[in-house]
Amino acid sequence: MNGMFNAGAQIMLALLSGVVGGGIAVLAVILALRAVMASVESAEIRRQKLQCLSNIAGLRFLIGQDQQFPLECTARFNMEMNRISILWSDDPEVLVRLREFHGQNSNELLARLLRAMANTTKMPLNNLGNSDIAQIIFKFKIPPAHLSQ
Repeated sequence: MNGMFNAGAQIMLALLSGVVGGGIAVLAVILALRAVMASVESAEIRRQKLQCLSNIAGLRFLIGQDQQFPLECTARFNMEMNRISILWSDDPEVLVRLREFHGQNSNELLARLLRAMANTTKMPLNNLGNSDIAQIIFKFKIPPAHLSQ
């Protein structure tokens, strides 16, 4: 009878250790998945920020100009400007610079905004002065047929 009790206890101990080991393995997988998902989400947000920043920089020619531009350029610029408050909602400096820019659209304020945005994305704008960022290059004239009405 004593041998049977030992066999039963051994089976229970084996089952208990299997359940505990399995529980630890499940917990480890859950923690690993959370870490991976946080990393993927962070990388995607950074990618979206870089895309927004580079799109605004590319469309900066729309600021301070008295000529008409294609509606798609204006719409794209407005869309990117609207994305800033969501993408940089955790950065008070960017939000302050955005409010300043909305108060008075100027190349200087846009340069300050872009610089604040770049600081959080590690985009290397340190070698550029505000005048470099604000400089607009017009090499091609847009044909009148392509202008928005």
